[in-house]
Amino acid sequence: MAMRPVHLATLIEKQRVDIENALSNNTYIVYNNAVDCSNNALRQALVIEECDVDVARDNDATRAQVYNLDNPFEEGTFRYVAKGVYTSGNRAGEECVCKWFKTGVVFEDWYFEKDLEVVDKAIEFIDEFNQAGIIDVHVRVNRPEIWRFRQGERRAGQRHLIEPFIPNFEKFNSNSGWNEPNTEIQRAMQALSHFSYHVSGGRFVLCDLQGGLVKNGAEVVLTDPVILSYNRSFGSMDLGKEGIGSFFSRHVCNEFCQGHWSKPRDVRSRVQNHRGTSMLTPDSQHCQPVQEQPNHLPNVHWAQPAEQPSHLPIVRPSHLPVVRMAYSAEEDEMGADDW
Repeated sequence: MAMRPVHLATLIEKQRVDIENALSNNTYIVYNNAVDCSNNALRQALVIEECDVDVARDNDATRAQVYNLDNPFEEGTFRYVAKGVYTSGNRAGEECVCKWFKTGVVFEDWYFEKDLEVVDKAIEFIDEFNQAGIIDVHVRVNRPEIWRFRQGERRAGQRHLIEPFIPNFEKFNSNSGWNEPNTEIQRAMQALSHFSYHVSGGRFVLCDLQGGLVKNGAEVVLTDPVILSYNRSFGSMDLGKEGIGSFFSRHVCNEFCQGHWSKPRDVRSRVQNHRGTSMLTPDSQHCQPVQEQPNHLPNVHWAQPAEQPSHLPIVRPSHLPVVRMAYSAEEDEMGADDW
């Protein structure tokens, strides 16, 4: 991915002292993953690609208060979702979302790892899309982190994913190809999916796009995207080449797509068209519709970022057998059922 000049404002806080001390006598530019300058402090500084700062929407916090863990406001096939509030850090006072796997889920660490891999890959595609200037709205994506509940809590040590809350939530498309082309932002997100296939040389599709417009419509923030790949390398939501073909069987190019963008030759529909997220499952059970949770008084738990290493040893399955496609229930404001 092409690098752009990195300015002081795009560098992480721990670099600022070295950079500020050197800026008075040095100029620098990032190219080919290197820093060109005469100051050793700058050479030693960790270079952060601008796309990470411009595209990734991070927690930027160190502690959060999470409510109603015993009665999550939503659940999916593998995970529960609860709301919370950041209590420490630059986002203190802002809302967040806490996600965790249900008891007994096999390969829990593998699923955590795949979630983060998908977001990292999505950041690359979204950065290229923003640089191409196809739409005026800046696209970002939530980048979750693995946090643990602090000592003394009933859930002490348990691993959860934390990310910022997204207002004005809506679903743009799914990994089976469902989409709603009624508004410009919906069509623009469908074009982003097509764009990802083109710029990846036909290897991937960024899809299952959902999120909300923020900053008076100047930005759209996405969460929980899916990457489709020919070798199904991005977890149970990755429907492989059958998913890619099914996605494009339902894709109609719009004003944001460009005529030279490539498409797959095989566009047969092999996955049922569904608004929710489709997933590969090793058993024959379909996901059941989410039952509404009773509204109890909140119980409060405290979570904070996990210390490094942030994950336990990963147990990876040799394959994820395809028995049948399972489909989740419709999502609510947070799209929690798509997990």
